[in-house]
Amino acid sequence: AALAHRFALELGNANAGMRDASRAGLRELSQLLGRSVCSLLMEHREAAVLPLLTGSLRLLPLVTQVATCEALTYCILEQPSGASPAPRLVPLDAPPEIARDHPRSAG
Repeated sequence: AALAHRFALELGNANAGMRDASRAGLRELSQLLGRSVCSLLMEHREAAVLPLLTGSLRLLPLVTQVATCEALTYCILEQPSGASPAPRLVPLDAPPEIARDHPRSAG
């Protein structure tokens, strides 16, 4: 669990090599444990994934913007497709605090 948490935290690292290593580590760990990458990330959703959605992306340095976009894209692609009653790894609707602070992003 600690290893998956570390990999999840590094998905948004500014260093592209670290992001690649984190994705490779998550794939390897999922194969070893016989679980999907999404299920591994769900355990660390609050600490590693949801913080990527907070704050204003435009205010971050360009390297951090790219890292955040890559991390979110990876998490979205790892979600199972189709309608599922289970919570999503990356909610595709704006969280309430983002919608309140940025009304145009709410839809």
